[in-house]
Amino acid sequence: MTTKKLPDLDQFCGGENHYAVYGPKRFGSRVVMTDGIKYVADTMGAYWLFELTATILPDYRKEAFVSVKLTITDDGFILVLDDGNGNDLSRYDGDFTDFPADGLSFFAASQEDEQGGAMWVLMLPGEY
Repeated sequence: MTTKKLPDLDQFCGGENHYAVYGPKRFGSRVVMTDGIKYVADTMGAYWLFELTATILPDYRKEAFVSVKLTITDDGFILVLDDGNGNDLSRYDGDFTDFPADGLSFFAASQEDEQGGAMWVLMLPGEY
């Protein structure tokens, strides 16, 4: 398999803006993405990845932080969510992807929104 690289994502640090991820609300919480995640979604056609992540995020009351890793395989892809300490929370195996790189790692953090409700924020490691 040819190694495909991501564009330089180190330019994203901190995160000023939040954009809605149009996946389902999970346990009453919404899912938003930072500027860096939106950049990946826009430039790599990866909205599907963040919508899929939104559908499999765990109950925010049990986990406040989730590490997400996408690995591209010869047969498709593997998406693993863990607690940041290597303990798997969820795994999804897909049989097709058009993701143009070998993989991606990012985080999801549970936060309160402006109205005091719960939300997940998807962010690149440099934005954490």
